[in-house]
Amino acid sequence: MQHINEVMENIVKRATIYDRHVPLNKFFTDLSGKIEYTLNSLWHRDDELKTYSDYTLAVGCSHTFGIGAETPWPKLIDNCYNAGIPGVTVHDMCDVAMAIYKDNPYKKVLMFAPHGERFLVSDKTTDGKSITLALMPNSTWPDATKYEVLDTTTKMLYTNRSIESFKYFCKVNDIEYQIVCDTSMRFLRKYKHMILDQGTDGVHYGDKTQENFAGLFNVTQPKNTI
Repeated sequence: MQHINEVMENIVKRATIYDRHVPLNKFFTDLSGKIEYTLNSLWHRDDELKTYSDYTLAVGCSHTFGIGAETPWPKLIDNCYNAGIPGVTVHDMCDVAMAIYKDNPYKKVLMFAPHGERFLVSDKTTDGKSITLALMPNSTWPDATKYEVLDTTTKMLYTNRSIESFKYFCKVNDIEYQIVCDTSMRFLRKYKHMILDQGTDGVHYGDKTQENFAGLFNVTQPKNTI
């Protein structure tokens, strides 16, 4: 198992490529200019990981990182470390969570999973270097169609395998877990009333919705559920 700094280095390197070659210092920036994100040495929007003990871990994508929001939902939960990363896949999130446990064990993990059809593909840069991309469903990239080699069922199979493997990891290590998928039809039917506002970018969730998500994890989910 890798250490968290190794896992994050790979994800951050990939981030400069998959999002239309956005410069690294702009990748974690609110393009509206209304919010300034403060990141730690692991590119997480939180204090340094080593300052936490006997804590809860939050993992997710940009909705957990809190793009467009002043206060992401993990910071509304007591002693909760925010390891949300924009654009990651479910597989990435599981890797991050397991690597963090290796370096600083936690007692509970909250996973706000992105779309299950986000998946990783391998390619090469124009100068021949091997790269890994995180491809979004319904991507608008000019060359995205060349990566559409897996059907929806297959993508979801890989995603579900990652989640089941992580749940087993939690059970073996006596970690309490809660998992919610923010784009599943079940989520949209059951929790649509929680979406109250948009973030500053007009795409992600705003602070009122973030408050509702914190309440979702704090209250409504029983232990060890998805």
